[in-house]
Amino acid sequence: MLVGLSSHSKPARGVAKSTERWLTIVRYATATEAINALRSEKYALAVAVKQRGAIPVGALCAKPRVALWFGNEHDGASKAAIAAADLHYWIPLVGMVDSLNVSVAAAVSLYAVTENRRRVLPRAMSAKLRAAWYHRDVRGADAILRRFNAT
Repeated sequence: MLVGLSSHSKPARGVAKSTERWLTIVRYATATEAINALRSEKYALAVAVKQRGAIPVGALCAKPRVALWFGNEHDGASKAAIAAADLHYWIPLVGMVDSLNVSVAAAVSLYAVTENRRRVLPRAMSAKLRAAWYHRDVRGADAILRRFNAT
């Protein structure tokens, strides 16, 4: 699931290469609404920060349900997101670099969170997601899903 604030635009088609069709995107009007929704789903909110006192990104894999929160490339996460976070983490860097492009930081963070997880979705949840995605992208999805008894 990808959570976004409603003031943000859709994924850029040239950049996303239509991969957004395979995500469940949920938009919220405010950061507070997004934070409350994540908390209700029992996610630990992890915010990427530049502070070296924070945990290293690799430690995120130990948490069972983690929602990663990123700020923009110039200012980082908002004060509200940092204050609300359950975890503050940083990506260890060497040399004179002290930050990464937000897409690179997201990729590194997602890798760290999923590195040691080999989760398989329950069959019913997998079928429900596949059906929703097919309906978005495949002409005649209902007939195909009926044929495979996947609805």
